Amino acid sequence: MAIASGSLVLASDYNNIKTTVSNIVGTGSGDKGYGNTVTSSQKTSSDTIDATDINQLYTDIQLAHTHQQGSASSLIAQVTTSDIIEANNGVSFKGWTQYETAANLIETNRLTANSASMTATAQKTTETLAAGWNGSRDQTVTITFASADARRYFFNSGGEIRITASVASGGNTKSQDWATMCSSSGTIIIAEDGITKTGASGTLYGGYDEGTIPGTSTKIFDRTGSGNYAENTWTINATNTSATVITIENIFNDADICDQTGTGPAVDEDVDRALTVNVGELRATNANVTVASPTFAVTDSI
Repeated sequence: MAIASGSLVLASDYNNIKTTVSNIVGTGSGDKGYGNTVTSSQKTSSDTIDATDINQLYTDIQLAHTHQQGSASSLIAQVTTSDIIEANNGVSFKGWTQYETAANLIETNRLTANSASMTATAQKTTETLAAGWNGSRDQTVTITFASADARRYFFNSGGEIRITASVASGGNTKSQDWATMCSSSGTIIIAEDGITKTGASGTLYGGYDEGTIPGTSTKIFDRTGSGNYAENTWTINATNTSATVITIENIFNDADICDQTGTGPAVDEDVDRALTVNVGELRATNANVTVASPTFAVTDSI
């Protein structure tokens, strides 16, 4: 809330900005909170708010802004003991309105993370199924966070769970179709703001995000084969097993049976190229915001 020109900066004025900032930088709740140490502290009516206090707000705001945008905010500037804090000053950027605006901006962009703030690890788990497979092949991966808050910090700071699959190039026609199914799906991403895919093919289901995935195994994605291999499917199921555990099931169902692919009798050929499945992460790992990686484990091998 803006303060009037000529007014004193009250504890409540300071605490309003401090609360907004703390909910993003610190523990927060729900989709707010990175789990970092907050520099600024609550004030009481008996406190004198000085340059040190305002500069602590500056530090907290810049921590979040740099994580989100890759650089410090130009909306605010640090103050000195000789400064008079004005209600609004868009020249010195030391006005109270400028600090309120900068704090509100980091709240608005709280689920945004600059790419330079993040580290991608493609293979937290990786498994390869040797060439010569057929039928349904299932894999289960559990992702376990140290606590419910650790899970929130991971996703709130831009963290993602990433799922990819690939089939080695070449081989028979069925293998080539499986390779296309996997490559055209791209990466399936589970994040705080939704489940998405980078590929042009495949179908997402449910409109879920990491927190709204049901507590029972639920389909979030599938990709079907084409032509003679339209019966084949790659399905991803997900479960919010608990507040600290997400379970991912990759199901590769080679359901095609005995299509006529040339001369002679119909044949149910094996996939004669290896299948590789990776589950990875994107995680905040910068000087401003760093969160812990969950534990990834294959609990049912493909």
